[in-house]
Amino acid sequence: MKRYGLSINRAFLENELDKKAKLIEFLKDGEKLVLAEVTCRKENKGKNGECRKKVKNLPKNLRLIGDDNKKRNFLAHCGFNEYGSYIRRKGGNLYLSLIENYAEEMKEFVLSL
Repeated sequence: MKRYGLSINRAFLENELDKKAKLIEFLKDGEKLVLAEVTCRKENKGKNGECRKKVKNLPKNLRLIGDDNKKRNFLAHCGFNEYGSYIRRKGGNLYLSLIENYAEEMKEFVLSL
């Protein structure tokens, strides 16, 4: 990280993780969803119907279409943007992961830096 002057990213990552931790109340135990759906639930105070349509109606390989600036959002959200990430609740813990096709695309981007 020092090579690229990215040591400041630690503060950004902690901030992103704090924001994601607040989403736990909008997930049922064992539920794994695209982050955009859970964020939508929070913004709509738990009204799941519209949020589910927003994400679930998209073909799995096109979930990134809501993100016009993927590289910027990847960096701004420490890799976990709303359309490229899953969030899962297991007990009192949250787990974040990248959607596979998004992970491959971003891997190429990071290696190109």
